Amino acid sequence: MISDKAYRSILFVMRYGCYLKIFPYEWDQVKCQFTLMTKWNHKLLHNFHQIVSYGLSLFSGIRLLLALTDKETSDQDFPPRVAAMNILWSLAYLLTAICFQQFFFKREKILSFGNALFETIRKCKGEHNFCIILN
Repeated sequence: MISDKAYRSILFVMRYGCYLKIFPYEWDQVKCQFTLMTKWNHKLLHNFHQIVSYGLSLFSGIRLLLALTDKETSDQDFPPRVAAMNILWSLAYLLTAICFQQFFFKREKILSFGNALFETIRKCKGEHNFCIILN
């Protein structure tokens, strides 16, 4: 069974992810479910986040590649902290870009899965109206 704190945290992340237009959905306050974006300015903001993520992923990948293949730095010891930081940033941006690609190609499947997940939580808690806690 899921604790109250856990499902409040899940709902908080989902609601504010939709509010900040990181997820390509709108949050229905009454049903506590995802709905597809209908407003063009919301789609524009989500696409802006997507483009920025792709750009930063490309930048961090090129930066890592240049840092690892540069003759001047390869002759010397490449500082382990800098190498670890470059690798972690590249992996984080790569993961974000993969998530945005999944949102692009499987938007409806992710929407139905998220709503089914919320319905399962609602049934486990035995509450019909668990969205009230957030308001």
